[in-house]
Amino acid sequence: MTENLKTNLPSVAYIGLKDIPLVTHQSRIRCGYYTAEWIARAIGLHPKPANEIIRGPLWFDIFRPVLPRDMMAIFKFRGMDSVQVDLSKFSVSERANWIKNEVTIKRKPPSILIRKKPLHWIAIGGYDDEKKIFYIYDSSFGLNSTNPNLPIGNSTIKYEDLDKLWTGGWFLNYRAIVINTDNLN
Repeated sequence: MTENLKTNLPSVAYIGLKDIPLVTHQSRIRCGYYTAEWIARAIGLHPKPANEIIRGPLWFDIFRPVLPRDMMAIFKFRGMDSVQVDLSKFSVSERANWIKNEVTIKRKPPSILIRKKPLHWIAIGGYDDEKKIFYIYDSSFGLNSTNPNLPIGNSTIKYEDLDKLWTGGWFLNYRAIVINTDNLN
């Protein structure tokens, strides 16, 4: 898989936004739903807001994190085919290069499972090699998905910090979900 990765990538790149992904999040806990909505909007789909489709009490989500198979079901519900990618055998630099390839070549944001309390989903929308940061959408920051001071997303994370957080749990280390729907308008 690493042999397919390009290494001569631009030093700064962002996904090919088809729409400004405005997402309002009412809870930091339902990150999977909000991340899927942000990605859907970024690639040009106009899904129903997550706040209108999420049902059930909030406390239920505290005790049931969104695992990769659940995240793939959320993407499917939103009209996107996806695949789970296990990058645990990659080196730190290979993982960073894989993300950059997804952003630059495929122009679609990968969804990354990171270890917070509880497990947490974010989307990566771009990177800057000079600053050594990824531009991310993270539902745990603020009340919406944009930051006027950033070219994309609502936060940033340093390369090395993402790799430390990307350990999702002993059986979920370095997992990502990527959109493989190429026939989106």
